[in-house]
Amino acid sequence: MLGRVEEIPLAGGNVSAGVVRVGDTVRRPVGEWTPAVHALLRHLEEVGFHGSPRVLGFDEEGREVLTYFDGVSLSLDAPELLGSLDGVGKAGALAADLAAALRTFVAPESARWWHGAVDPLAGSTIIHGDLAPWNVIVDGNEWGLIDWDFAGPGRFEWEASYTLYTFGLSPALGLSDAETVARIRSFGDGARLAASALADVLRLVPPRTRATAEMIERLAAGGHPGYSVLEREGHARAWRAASEHVSTRMAHWLAELKLAASD
Repeated sequence: MLGRVEEIPLAGGNVSAGVVRVGDTVRRPVGEWTPAVHALLRHLEEVGFHGSPRVLGFDEEGREVLTYFDGVSLSLDAPELLGSLDGVGKAGALAADLAAALRTFVAPESARWWHGAVDPLAGSTIIHGDLAPWNVIVDGNEWGLIDWDFAGPGRFEWEASYTLYTFGLSPALGLSDAETVARIRSFGDGARLAASALADVLRLVPPRTRATAEMIERLAAGGHPGYSVLEREGHARAWRAASEHVSTRMAHWLAELKLAASD
């Protein structure tokens, strides 16, 4: 049984309460999806993917125990990375490397996953589900990806479209069209995407961001306390506005990238 030492609450999450640091570990409440997520994380450890925490089991209170990532929050403490083309390219590389590592993962037959912003065309492949700046810990040149509760079936393109938006296209970044196009191109280079594949990812941004808005609304309507707060704070409206913004500029960006505006 793991010994008890000082518990330090970890802030920053919008919907995950009760996450604490204990020494060099993180303790988190469990859900019905935890066994499947642990199988996924153990697979990533076996194939040598360094950007995920390691599973250490459960503590005496029944919480899952994971390794703690040293470093700082990308979204809270490293804004210069969010503003740089290098940061967008590294996000693309992280998404591609994770997809490659998960390609050989076979989910347990009993796997149950969180029902969040579900990919409507999901197959057997598994994605992180929330690969965004707020779930990245930076330690020098190393990026660690946390908060795996949203993992579940999904296409790489569904994951990548969300990552591209959160790292590179958000209206909050105040970018010109030229700057946006440069960021899309940097993401594609980092993710090692051919032109047609990059176009597919970009076209998925509007439905992917809209799915996030719908998830917030659905869970808030169901009484989830964290998502009820997000709904009241206007997050669903912001995601819908994001979907509309990208849809409006899509043809221009595709043209500037010399990608086909339609299939």
